[in-house]
Amino acid sequence: MWQREPDTAATGRAGSTWTLQVVLALALAGLGVYVHTHSSPWARTVNGVYQHALTTDDTAVVWPRVQSWLHQHHLAIPAVLGTSQALRFQMPMQGPILSDYSPTHPRVIIQGSPGAAVHAAGSGTVRQVAKLSDGYMVVVDHGAVGESQYFDLANVSVAQGEQVEGGEVIGRLAQKGTPSLQFDMVKGGQYVNPHDYIVFGSAGGTA
Repeated sequence: MWQREPDTAATGRAGSTWTLQVVLALALAGLGVYVHTHSSPWARTVNGVYQHALTTDDTAVVWPRVQSWLHQHHLAIPAVLGTSQALRFQMPMQGPILSDYSPTHPRVIIQGSPGAAVHAAGSGTVRQVAKLSDGYMVVVDHGAVGESQYFDLANVSVAQGEQVEGGEVIGRLAQKGTPSLQFDMVKGGQYVNPHDYIVFGSAGGTA
């Protein structure tokens, strides 16, 4: 019976990727030990960089770019860094919650004002922009964390494939009436509770 030849090229790439990850991990560990045990000006400078990195939360900006670089170089990092704690999200728009998340109603509906700006809840890549019967829909891909979805926009200011930062304006509500934003989050094809990612304001509203 015919048997498929083993993909030696793929095996070689996997081995070299694993080796590179081990080397990088050892280099970072060695650098950390050096700056902790030495008092040279260079070591103090590196130690300051370490302390700044550990005390400043830049993950919402850096994480999508890190993921893109890792993907391009066929590298992986521990899956624990891909949990919901990896990014800090924010409300896409301030306003009372008219209808909150529940297992049977996965979208959060937020009351807005005419022409109100809608912001990306976190940094990522615009995966989809679509015109629906009741307005525009925008989907932002946040990598391993999942996607955020925005509905009922009167207009949009981003395009598919564009990189956005958390808090960046992605569109606006209608200029008249009592417009609202429908917002949800999806991970692995399943709706997830936005409250696990976002601390919503206490501007009233009903569940």
